[in-house]
Amino acid sequence: MRELGIGFVAYSPFSRGLLSGELSGAELAPDDMRRGLPRFSEDNLGFNQSLVARLGELAAEVGCSPAQFALAWLVAQGVVPIPGAQRRAHMAENASAGAVTLTPEILRQVDEIAPPGAFAGKRFPEHLLAMVQED
Repeated sequence: MRELGIGFVAYSPFSRGLLSGELSGAELAPDDMRRGLPRFSEDNLGFNQSLVARLGELAAEVGCSPAQFALAWLVAQGVVPIPGAQRRAHMAENASAGAVTLTPEILRQVDEIAPPGAFAGKRFPEHLLAMVQED
C-alpha cells in the first residue's frame, strides 16, 4: 500500500476491546457477539490477554493508557485508526492519543512482544472469512 501511495484506515483498532486493556472474559455477557470470535474463545483469550498485559506495561512506561498506546502504534505504522467509543471519557482518551510518541526502541519492543500473527485465534470465524476470501 505504501508503494502505491494508498492509505489504510484501521477498522476496530482495539480488536473489539481486547487491546484496551479493560476486558476480561468474565465480563462478556452470554449473548455478547465476541463470544463467537476465535480470539475471544476460552482456548485463546487468556493467552491474548497475557500479550495485552505486556503491551500495557509498555504503555505505562510511555505514560499512556493501553488504548492510547494501540492508537499511537497504528499511527506510527502510517495507519489511520477509526476507534469507536461508547463513553465520552473514552472519546477524550482516544483523542489525546495523538500526543503519544513511541520511540524506535518502544516500537522494537512491541515487535518482540506481539509480532504479526502473535495473537491466538483468527479475527473472525471461518464461515465469515470464507465470505470475503478468494479461492
